[in-house]
Amino acid sequence: MALGQVILKELRFHAVGSVLAVLAIGVGIATVRGGDLFLARYDRRERALLAEQERLARMRMDRIRQLIRQATDRLGFNLAILPADQPLSDWYAKDYATRVLPPDAVNRLREPPPKTFEKAVAQLRQKIRWHERNWTVIVVGTEGRILRQTTNGVVESIELGTVWLGHEIHRGMGLTVGESVTLCGQNFRVARCLEPEGSSDDITIWMSLSDAQALLHRPNAVNEIVAVKTRGAADRPDAVRREIETRLTGVRVIEQVSKSMTQLHARLHAAEQAERVFARENETRLRLASERRWMAWGVKGVVLVFCAIWTGLLALSNAIDRRIEIGIWLTLGWDVWQMVRLVGGKWCILGMSGAVVGFTAGTLMPEFLEPSAIGSARSGWSNLGDPRGWLLAFALGLGLTLVASWLALGYLVRQDPAVILRHE
Repeated sequence: MALGQVILKELRFHAVGSVLAVLAIGVGIATVRGGDLFLARYDRRERALLAEQERLARMRMDRIRQLIRQATDRLGFNLAILPADQPLSDWYAKDYATRVLPPDAVNRLREPPPKTFEKAVAQLRQKIRWHERNWTVIVVGTEGRILRQTTNGVVESIELGTVWLGHEIHRGMGLTVGESVTLCGQNFRVARCLEPEGSSDDITIWMSLSDAQALLHRPNAVNEIVAVKTRGAADRPDAVRREIETRLTGVRVIEQVSKSMTQLHARLHAAEQAERVFARENETRLRLASERRWMAWGVKGVVLVFCAIWTGLLALSNAIDRRIEIGIWLTLGWDVWQMVRLVGGKWCILGMSGAVVGFTAGTLMPEFLEPSAIGSARSGWSNLGDPRGWLLAFALGLGLTLVASWLALGYLVRQDPAVILRHE
């Protein structure tokens, strides 16, 4: 009788044991395959949820950054450019510079377009006595001003013959937009009443530069230039000073630190907050994924060891039950190599069968256990065509049968056929 026929008859004769062996091998392979699919699909679902959360978080952070940009733009000018010989003690005490800048100074700062600052505006600032109202006020003639009410930091110019009144001035005198006021013998129309700013700007009268030069009898005079640092130079004050001093000699640059630091810290806080949120989410996802992988490896390892023991005991039990048959085959002249072919061939067939059963069950199992959360059964059937999965399944099946064959052969090769047949 051919060896193949002997193996097939053996499988049919011990059908229950064969089914149990295929089941043992299939359980181990199904656990490995199903666990891998569960982890892969869970990771995909988690990444999709995290991507959606990240998208929403980025939308919120973009909105926050937009609001911060608008808020910091409304803070106005944060650079003051004064004559180099201007004593700062007088500038701080009198709220204006007593020295003047060259008439073309502002144009030299504007052309060519600067890189570290923008919106350079020439001003003439001076404190005067408003005799008509018996008030001491600050008059500022300017080419334009950034209002806190604006949302884009645009420099708004002041029309000739009009004034903008600081909050304390129009509130204390009961002035409203459209009224006419007399200042040092000249009539002006109130074009805007400003909101409170908590600084000397609340007692300042703003007008066009040419009106102020005429009012103060200082033609073409400019005693300060104000500007805004660009966002790229927010944390590089030295670069700003170098560029200004390269364009315009004989000046000193005063940075209004409170405004600049407010802008810088606000932007940095927004950026750091966004980075912390995304880093924390990614760190949590990686940590949980690592924990799940280790747990899955532990479960799969335990199951494979259990299935290996189960398969080995089945093989050993089968070898013990067949000792008379093996004794007869050995008496008829079979050698060890033929015994290896007999036992190994049987368990290779069982191992391959278990691999097919286990791979199919492990592939379809996630779909039926959690179809609504993970996917439809159609995707499970498509996964049956995974060649790497099949290779792994057959490798595990052959590995488990190797353990079983080794136990069975280890028992059989130690048997003397004469002793077996004499006792039986």
